Amino acid sequence: MKQLLATISFFIFVAIAAFGQQPTDIKAMLEIGNKQLNAKQYTDALKSFSGILSTSPANEDALSGVVVAYTHLDRLKEVQALVDNAIKTDPKNPNLLVISGKVCGLRYQYDLAIKEFEKALPLASDSLKSAIYSNISSMRNQLDDLENAKADARKAISLNDKNESAYINLGYAQYQLREYSDALDSYSMAITINSSNPESYFSRGMAYLKAKDKRNGCADFQRACKLGNRNGCIQYGVECAK
Repeated sequence: MKQLLATISFFIFVAIAAFGQQPTDIKAMLEIGNKQLNAKQYTDALKSFSGILSTSPANEDALSGVVVAYTHLDRLKEVQALVDNAIKTDPKNPNLLVISGKVCGLRYQYDLAIKEFEKALPLASDSLKSAIYSNISSMRNQLDDLENAKADARKAISLNDKNESAYINLGYAQYQLREYSDALDSYSMAITINSSNPESYFSRGMAYLKAKDKRNGCADFQRACKLGNRNGCIQYGVECAK
């Protein structure tokens, strides 16, 4: 069971960004770009967000939109110059450093991602620190640095006990360390926070199997499948439909 990076979803906050805080023309351009992303018109969206960055290089929402577009176009390497320019323009903005860390993670540069996230920590609010520690935990999981991944996930939870991704990252590290009972607890907390995430049900189902609880494992695979997780459907067919 390999953890998938929760990356693309992180960047798609253009639609829910505080547009009211933006100048009217930028707000309109952001809305256009976001609609283009939703319509999978990635080249057009790239043009819209790049237009904003040409005059407002540190605009977080436009930068996030550009990352999404470049990722879908399989041209992520090209976004690095824009990220670097944004940080140069506003070097004390922790959100830009978080975006930089996420880009490194998308490019499988996990050590660099951790360094970028760590730069953001002293500049961040407690709520953002929780998200940053969760991201660091995810990167450490990718590096199989599991004990430290657990420690960072717990730091995230101590700052925000409703941080779903922190519980998922903690559960992943525990699962890999064969701490199946603890992993079940962590995934269950993630599901309590968000009962519509199919990945959590699939992961908990795998932990149930390792804990020799096939009945609950099959129930979770079935829930994951119904919520759109293909692996849950496959696992249900292999383990349960007999």
